[in-house]
Amino acid sequence: GADDGIYVTKDFFKSYSKILNANSPTSIVRSKDRKIIVGSVDGIHISFDSGETWTKGEGIDNTIFLRIKEIHSDPNTVWATTSKGIAISKNGGKNWELNHPDNLRFFNRTILRSILTIMPH
Repeated sequence: GADDGIYVTKDFFKSYSKILNANSPTSIVRSKDRKIIVGSVDGIHISFDSGETWTKGEGIDNTIFLRIKEIHSDPNTVWATTSKGIAISKNGGKNWELNHPDNLRFFNRTILRSILTIMPH
């Protein structure tokens, strides 16, 4: 990512193209099923076709998405740390709600540690 979006290259950066306009991307998650989820200062963006088209996640406005963790055993469940707390999507990233681990019956503390871990950019 770059400060103004996400770029891809197929020739080791001899050429590249922008696939997403996003303000300061903070994290990128790519699934094995062509889904890409990008967290940024202006929200969360999801592509279900390897970056050809994008939709913006809904449910939490004016929120910076910091780190994202898709649950591999259930790709519809995606966790994220945000500027407003911990968020969850139960439909692959399309809709989001703020939540707290203490309010969730099946919350796995390992998942929390995983999404809170600071990863190098």
